Amino acid sequence: GRTGGGCMAEMSLAETLYSFERQEQGCQWTLEQFEQSLTNPLTSCEVYYQQGQIAGYVLSSNLGDMFEVLQITVASTYRRQGVATRLLTWCKEKAKLLGCERVVLEVRESNHHAIALYYKSGFQLDAIRKNYYRNKLGKVENALLMSLTC
Repeated sequence: GRTGGGCMAEMSLAETLYSFERQEQGCQWTLEQFEQSLTNPLTSCEVYYQQGQIAGYVLSSNLGDMFEVLQITVASTYRRQGVATRLLTWCKEKAKLLGCERVVLEVRESNHHAIALYYKSGFQLDAIRKNYYRNKLGKVENALLMSLTC
């Protein structure tokens, strides 16, 4: 660990999100990927806090006519409390503000909770990307491509 007195240096947003993902065992992005994404002027990030802690966040990218959800994660302690719905609503509003026609995302076929939430939020299934995800054990899984018209 670090030595020296006083409080620890403030973590950057990239470090904060990276450690949040590690803790939640969410996406497999590296710290560098978070840093690159957050320094990209087309990337938007919304972090939702509850009691001073991150309850969830969404990272998205403005692709012109489309607004792509790159990552969305909710802390396990705050699941099923409307956090993801709030984050998706923020995406819709941000997309409209930027003049995008639709919000797009991809999700693992096995992520039934997320898929149900996306449908409930007005997303529809556009396509299936075969064998898109590969987990640590080498198992492959399809990605569902979903979108919502603004």
